[in-house]
Amino acid sequence: MRIFVSEFVCGGAWSGPLDSSLAAEGRAMLLAIADDFARGEKTETVVTWDERLGLFPLSNIDARVVSSPAEEQALFRQLVQWADATLVIAPELDAALTERRRQVDALGGRYLGPDLDAIRLCSDKLATCQWLEQNNFPTVPTHALSMEGPPPPPEAFPVVLKRRDGAGSQGMQLVSNETEWTLALQDASQTGPLDRLVWQPFISGRSVSCLVLIAMDRSQLEVFPPADQRLTEDRRFSYQGGRLPAELFDATRGVIIQTARRVCEDLSGLRGFVGFDWIVPESEPAHPLIVDVNPRLTTSYIGYRALARENLARRLLADSSQWETIRWGDSIVAFRPDGTVAVTRPPQREEQ
Repeated sequence: MRIFVSEFVCGGAWSGPLDSSLAAEGRAMLLAIADDFARGEKTETVVTWDERLGLFPLSNIDARVVSSPAEEQALFRQLVQWADATLVIAPELDAALTERRRQVDALGGRYLGPDLDAIRLCSDKLATCQWLEQNNFPTVPTHALSMEGPPPPPEAFPVVLKRRDGAGSQGMQLVSNETEWTLALQDASQTGPLDRLVWQPFISGRSVSCLVLIAMDRSQLEVFPPADQRLTEDRRFSYQGGRLPAELFDATRGVIIQTARRVCEDLSGLRGFVGFDWIVPESEPAHPLIVDVNPRLTTSYIGYRALARENLARRLLADSSQWETIRWGDSIVAFRPDGTVAVTRPPQREEQ
């Protein structure tokens, strides 16, 4: 089988700098899942690679080096048509992920991920919130923004300002009062229209994520164990990696797993890897809230592959009728957005 793994930022489609958090996370995801695909028998795995990053670090993968977004785009089209299946890793920013899905469809390729409509929905935080609310799922209230519209009422502060199509904590900031709100909008207006932004009430609590793997025929799905997220405390909430399994009450863990399953069952276009971000409120830990539904692979994959006792990427290609429950190790896995992983064994309980 011929697999094409396309990572938007490190694969050469990104014209911006490659010293960003998006690039670090993209590189980590690309190397992890491409390596897992390549470990299967009779599999040829191909990726594109931005020449600014130097030599590609894995020898078991065919890396096609590109020098410009235009060159990457031409090669992307060729490899989609060459491959038996294509997995795309791209940020939701400026519809990059949506456009890649559309291109794969137009080229007649097999896309290992959600349908186009599901990607469009989940790439829009306001639309996602509205869908979740309409279907009675617990979520953080999300409000549209415009230059002419009123600010949040005084009692709403503090709030979190973010992009409707945000990814990787890009453009997020905590706003504590109306004065900061005015300054934040002035700053945001320098980089784009304000109607691309939304605001949410700040909810004090723990940030948690989980990844879900849904068979391409949607006959099977498995929710991975929730993971703790580490975010910076500088009011920008920059992602610093995570730890899994998360230290949660059993009831909270159960709600997260069952709710993620129900969302994936009800939102019919979800397939492949889908990531969920949650907030577990300090005041109500038994009632976790969905923050985001990410219609793509997420950085937490680098931790899950270290905890799993099987090849998670290869499962996506397997006959779903043959799926068995994923076997997870009993280790503790800490991971960073650059792909660094530390695995430790929990202390053994003494028998009474």
